[in-house]
Amino acid sequence: MTIGMKNDTKWLANYEALKAYIDEHHHLPPKNAPLGAKYLLNWCKYVRKTIKEGTCDEWKKEMFEGLMRESLRSIREEEGRKRLTTITMKVYLDNNVIVGIEEGDYNLSAFTSIPSLEYYYSAAHVEELIEGKDNPKISVDRRLVTISELTGTNYILNGNQDLEFFPKSIHEMYALACSPLHTMFREYINTSTNNFNVDNDLFGDILKLKRIDVNNIKPCDIIAEIDRRMLAADDPAERVSVKEYLIRSEAIGRSLYSTLFNLLDFACFHKDKPTSHSNIARMHDASHAYYAQLCDVSVSDDKKMRYKTEAVYHYLGIKTQVMSGKDFITHNENQESLPIGR
Repeated sequence: MTIGMKNDTKWLANYEALKAYIDEHHHLPPKNAPLGAKYLLNWCKYVRKTIKEGTCDEWKKEMFEGLMRESLRSIREEEGRKRLTTITMKVYLDNNVIVGIEEGDYNLSAFTSIPSLEYYYSAAHVEELIEGKDNPKISVDRRLVTISELTGTNYILNGNQDLEFFPKSIHEMYALACSPLHTMFREYINTSTNNFNVDNDLFGDILKLKRIDVNNIKPCDIIAEIDRRMLAADDPAERVSVKEYLIRSEAIGRSLYSTLFNLLDFACFHKDKPTSHSNIARMHDASHAYYAQLCDVSVSDDKKMRYKTEAVYHYLGIKTQVMSGKDFITHNENQESLPIGR
């Protein structure tokens, strides 16, 4: 075997050893590496020097530079994986998911076992608990404990201008809000519902939508379709866009969400079954969607609520992901990175 062939064989052996090191560690050997790895680091420096001086064979240059590109890509991918494990994701659970935990549909640990997830609650949870506090099937104390175990003091506050995170336990907020909030929220429900009912005849003439047709429309397209039909009214005096209607209704903040949820329901988009409680339930849904916009993921087991929330989020440009409890847990169990759009 000639000297050149021996050198080539040794070069290829060093190349394969370096490639194996990178595949295992996802980076080049550091300066303080043990002796064997340090030899590979010094070999890297030597090859770079020969490339710079123009004395490296072209095939060696191509192999080495290709390995360096792979090394850089591997380093970036590993850094990305590490960032995903350290990113704190904010999660909002609809009340029905919390009920599912209490009724044994889910294990609490399925939600709390991943430290990078933070759960948040809002006034909407407090309002629903107050609404059902006289229901013998609901244990207020147990619900407070369940929400506390999930969220700690992670509360979403409806501030003067915008939503904001505020450290307050569910026990404190329930005690603070129990009596006056119940009356105030009932007034809010009645006002929201009655204000929308004023235009029922108008919308009925304009939309003329059938449930079977509307439910085939994607959430990202439904409000645009409603807008198109409203602007195509036979009577020019009745033509109004969704945006104009919202402005006339002075719908902002939480009332914006309740108005859009009502509009979607009246247009038969995954319409709620009419009951004595359906209007109030829809306002709760709208409230949860409103508060959840501050989080990365909104989790609900109400399919109709999810569809309406997706439609409203798309219309308003909100990036919060909407998922069912089952899908959310599947992502966690598979240790998949959830799609954060924020």
